[in-house]
Amino acid sequence: QKTHSKRPVMSSSDTFLESFLDSIANLPYEVKRNLDHIKTLDEKFIKVSVALQEAEDAYIAKTQRTILNFPLPDYNDEMSVVVPTTEELRAFVNDPETMKKISALRKEALQLTDEKMLVASQTRAIIECTLKKVNGDLVEYEKFLHGTGEFSTLVAPPPVAAPAVIKNERTLKAPSVINASSTMKSLQQRIMKPNDLCAMRVSPNQMADTEWILGRVISYSSESGLYQIADEDPEAALETKKVSLAPSQVKPSGTGLDKLQKGETVMAVYPETTSFYHAIVTQLPRKVANATYVHVQFKDDSDEFGVTHEKMILTQHIMRLN
Repeated sequence: QKTHSKRPVMSSSDTFLESFLDSIANLPYEVKRNLDHIKTLDEKFIKVSVALQEAEDAYIAKTQRTILNFPLPDYNDEMSVVVPTTEELRAFVNDPETMKKISALRKEALQLTDEKMLVASQTRAIIECTLKKVNGDLVEYEKFLHGTGEFSTLVAPPPVAAPAVIKNERTLKAPSVINASSTMKSLQQRIMKPNDLCAMRVSPNQMADTEWILGRVISYSSESGLYQIADEDPEAALETKKVSLAPSQVKPSGTGLDKLQKGETVMAVYPETTSFYHAIVTQLPRKVANATYVHVQFKDDSDEFGVTHEKMILTQHIMRLN
């Protein structure tokens, strides 16, 4: 299993860019999820506020009609004016059930408002935390490049009229260009093609092997360095059916099986699911009808008698761990 440090560590297999993409890969999903949640809360609030306004208007109209029908004592003296007290009017128009309904709607509206403000604050905190990490990573990256000598300070030729020295301007040396070229070729060789089956880990914080699920590559963006992956689960919700993931969260499945050995532990898709689980290879790949299968025994898959039965798994649903 891989371990993640608080700061990116530069090596041949783990670059600053890969570490950075890994750390922010889930940011668009989290922000979109929170914004969608705020939208849902807004829709609920509109419905509640409309119902509250209607209930209050109806109560006021009913109160006005009731007060007009307030029973006044009959006096023979035409000059007498009878004015009911506030307590008398309140008791006369009192409607506990309606007031209870209005109070409940007011409480629900306030709760929705508070929840929406909380989600908005959380979204802002997520973005601010990511920006802070980006700034920190840039500082560390600059220190690393200075340490390796890949960046150097250039001194501009002095102009004829006013000689001047341009400081703090950095550029890559020729060896770095060569290294970048070879790195790009290596990356291009590893990039999966559209429609390739793969194992994906939606959250970069999920480090357990059991968190891998089956997906299919839609596309790869060389600009963002992210894959667009479709969840192979037919019951997956529409909002999570397609996700953008960093290369560290996507692994090809069904590759490298020519070196597969009996007794080797692999990750395999459990039948009738789209989730990968640990399994031990019991028979090497062989063709059955028009498909190629691997016989495996899944760990912790024994029946009531303690017997673990073999299962035939499509080679495309096998992922090697090394």
